[in-house]
Amino acid sequence: MWNISINAKKAFSKCTALPIHETDEDWEITLREANEEGEDIHTTLKAELKEAKAELMQVLPSRFIPFLENGTLNQPVLPKDVRNDYLQWVRKQEEIFEKLLEAAYDQSEKAAANLPPTA
Repeated sequence: MWNISINAKKAFSKCTALPIHETDEDWEITLREANEEGEDIHTTLKAELKEAKAELMQVLPSRFIPFLENGTLNQPVLPKDVRNDYLQWVRKQEEIFEKLLEAAYDQSEKAAANLPPTA
């Protein structure tokens, strides 16, 4: 049994609530496929942003709030430098959570080593 706080789990969930495309090429593919399938991708992205907004407001660094507020954080018009900065921030949060997982695993392994053997 790993011992990770519920707060750590919630924080990680909030930080990763809004995935975005990493490259211009990813956006081009998504936009092309949406067009071919007759999907209104911008409406879909707006709905995803709306769904994640409350959680993101609790954890996002202030530099991203204007893009969250104006609805461009997960849109293809987001400036590339902001996109890269956001992706780097998400990756950093993932690294922090992975370190917590590793520490919890190590703690569980040490505790298990001290348990009496079962019959």
